[in-house]
Amino acid sequence: THDVTLFTFALPPGSFMWVPIGHHVTLEHDVKGMKISRSYTPVIPALKADEDVSDGKMVHLMIKIYPEGALTPVLKALEIGDKLDMKDTEGDFELATLQRCRNLVLLAAGTGFTPMVRLLHWALFVSNQMNVKLMTFNKTVRDIIWKDELDQLQEDHSRLHVEHILSEPDDSWEGARGRVRSELVEPLLPEDFQQCEEEKSLLVCACGPLPFTKAALKCLEDLQCPASAVHAFLG
Repeated sequence: THDVTLFTFALPPGSFMWVPIGHHVTLEHDVKGMKISRSYTPVIPALKADEDVSDGKMVHLMIKIYPEGALTPVLKALEIGDKLDMKDTEGDFELATLQRCRNLVLLAAGTGFTPMVRLLHWALFVSNQMNVKLMTFNKTVRDIIWKDELDQLQEDHSRLHVEHILSEPDDSWEGARGRVRSELVEPLLPEDFQQCEEEKSLLVCACGPLPFTKAALKCLEDLQCPASAVHAFLG
């Protein structure tokens, strides 16, 4: 988008890093004599069938650039061949949770979309029986990451439903408006979602700025969605 950039980092010769789905890495760089570090969830460079076949030699990160930020302006100014430090992966998301699910609901605000990228890819291109509902929350249309790609993906896959919610749309916007709330989330859940706990067939993931994630979790709690079916990606 206008303020989100896709970076590709090559690991040093002889180094390999396979990042588990839902895990993050930490970038660290010397900025004016201070070590600045930030964590980011690796993505894939495109939402295509063969894109998640990794040889462990590349890491792709989708990063929002904050002009007054401590690290992201430095990242934006990097040139081909520049170097920075990357720490090993961290995270508590378990692939088994995804493998047994049949209904996947993704709630993403802004760059909270990044953990959803590989979940979405796995659900559509590895699983052949998972229904996926993605709801993104942004200020304006120009803030929606990969909007055209997501719209095309929805056309190509009947198991995928995508809905965009805008908080500051212009007058031409015909979609839903506002912020995350129960009446938006409830239709995304299967009719029998309260009975999904035993077979663990439902997985709801939320990620975004902390106030958004807390609000999303509160909505799910109010709807009596089983806590075991919910995973929040927290920065």
